[in-house]
Amino acid sequence: MESSIIHDHSYLPHQTFESSNFLQAWEEHYHDLLLIRPPTQHSTCGVCARRKLILKRLAKDPEARRDQMLRYKQHLSRQYRDRACYWQARGMSRLGPAAGGKRTLCIMLDSIDHSKFAVPRARCLGSKDFANFIRPTMHCTAALVHGVATFVILGEPFTMQNSSWTVHSGPHHACAGSTQ
Repeated sequence: MESSIIHDHSYLPHQTFESSNFLQAWEEHYHDLLLIRPPTQHSTCGVCARRKLILKRLAKDPEARRDQMLRYKQHLSRQYRDRACYWQARGMSRLGPAAGGKRTLCIMLDSIDHSKFAVPRARCLGSKDFANFIRPTMHCTAALVHGVATFVILGEPFTMQNSSWTVHSGPHHACAGSTQ
């Protein structure tokens, strides 16, 4: 370990650890060993962001703030109920056929931006100089049929990625689940 990043702060009892300092030191000295990702890579819910912003701006109006807090808690409650419903369906799908022979299938379907599959891939291609280069791409959709299989569907770049794409790929997943 380099001595330049080792510091003895035992004489400063009020000194606190800050994760940003750790991440900065890690990025400078150890980035080639392990990548530390940010806490979340998911986008935040628009309703949550809006409610939080409204709450922050209503700091001086307790009644309006109380009303917004109630609405925010209702939103979070609805989100949790949706997740609980998904967890239940996922569990039933993983269990397999029930005693009567019927089976619940829980299918999660998601697509990724086709530009993520543009080739060739290189950091230098992010430059404006290469912005007009036409790089081949692919559409990629993945389906997780809980308890059954995972499917990856690749499509040509000229294939329309719309509801028809989703509807046409769905029966294949359901058929695979029914044969299990």
